Amino acid sequence: MSIVVIRCILGFTPSEWAYAATQRTRTEISQGFTRSLDRKIRLNPLDSIKDKGITTTGVNSPIGAACELLEERFLGRPFAGHRDSVSELVGDALEPAMYCSLKE
Repeated sequence: MSIVVIRCILGFTPSEWAYAATQRTRTEISQGFTRSLDRKIRLNPLDSIKDKGITTTGVNSPIGAACELLEERFLGRPFAGHRDSVSELVGDALEPAMYCSLKE
């Protein structure tokens, strides 16, 4: 079930996720595979992937691509927020030093 949740967090259709995984990992992931995987999971969400006859090899690339995409999406903004919140403090400390060096 977590595979469907990750796909939804990304905001991708199964086909879009296959395309993004292929682009990021340079491993061919067919859109038919991800559509089939998604459907099997939605029909029986509590069954394990092994019970569905799916190997982890085909799942690793989409999951790896999802981790990269989520890392970029969620780690970028908190850092920018921190930078924005302290920029005035940094500026307040630097301005007097710059002013003094210009006077000399």
